[in-house]
Amino acid sequence: MPVVALAVILAAGGATVAGEVEAQDSQWVDGVIMTRSTLRVDAVLAGAAPARLELVHVGGSRDGLGQRLSTEVELALGERVTLDVEPAVDGWRVSGGARGKHAPWQPWLYVRTTTAVSTTCQGYDPKPLYWRALEVPLTFAATLSADVSTATARTALDASVATWNALDCAYLKLTDAGTTTTPTVGYQRSGTNTNVVTWLESGWPQSAAAIAATLTTFECGTGKLVDADVLFNGQGFTFSAAPLGLPATADIENTFTHELGHLVGFDHNPDPTSTMYAEAAPGEIVKRDLTADDAAGMCAVYPVGQEPDLDEGGCGCGTSPTPGAGGAALAVAAVLGRRRRRR
Repeated sequence: MPVVALAVILAAGGATVAGEVEAQDSQWVDGVIMTRSTLRVDAVLAGAAPARLELVHVGGSRDGLGQRLSTEVELALGERVTLDVEPAVDGWRVSGGARGKHAPWQPWLYVRTTTAVSTTCQGYDPKPLYWRALEVPLTFAATLSADVSTATARTALDASVATWNALDCAYLKLTDAGTTTTPTVGYQRSGTNTNVVTWLESGWPQSAAAIAATLTTFECGTGKLVDADVLFNGQGFTFSAAPLGLPATADIENTFTHELGHLVGFDHNPDPTSTMYAEAAPGEIVKRDLTADDAAGMCAVYPVGQEPDLDEGGCGCGTSPTPGAGGAALAVAAVLGRRRRRR
């Protein structure tokens, strides 16, 4: 980690610690699974921290369903980890979400998200995430970025969709389900879910360094995705859609093409040239396109000629008889925001 970043963490009362995840508990909170992980601290490498930390993070498993936020740290019961941590409202949190976990990455052609991430679906055999569908409908917020017109933003978003849909070797396609004035983020445990694409212009609950995040919900026993929502960080970033990109801004198409990779089941790739690489420089547009490896992943997971039998329907929109419901985008932001650092 850069010295400057570490200095910021320590100035906020944080630390770098090494230890083992001893216990975990996950609960539904307004359509989002929140998990509290107990970390036994075996060594404090920088700063100061107690012998045990209660770490609050998004994602986990409950009632046979798993949930994962693409920017959030992944912690497994019994896992030995080195983490950058800082005080939060109701315990501690990992600084910068996924960036705060010191984990060596191995080179892969492409990387699939599985049900084994975070606390998700522990006790089940790990399964890769996938849509058991031919189409995944996307519902767009009627009001998008405050930085560009809605028409301009939609053109950029549609271009990202077209990039993934252009793979003739993959049967899964992303479709336009229209717009909504009340975007609902999180999994509704009764009724039909929509895969929402929206902006948060205030109350961004995750790492300030995250340009966007994708929240996926899936069945623990199968890995089948039942809902996925994409949130853009309009509070922390100025967005643009210029043909050649704009300095000091986040490119909408560059960002959304990456987030759609999470939506269809892929994780971050350690290859800096990959569309699924975890970071993007200001003004970057290289992730507007897929690399050969990204395309290979999509075509391996959803190969033409191996379409699923859709006896139970294949709309890419999950339903469940379990009681409960998700909240609107700002309500979910409030839930996730409860874990932010004390001021």
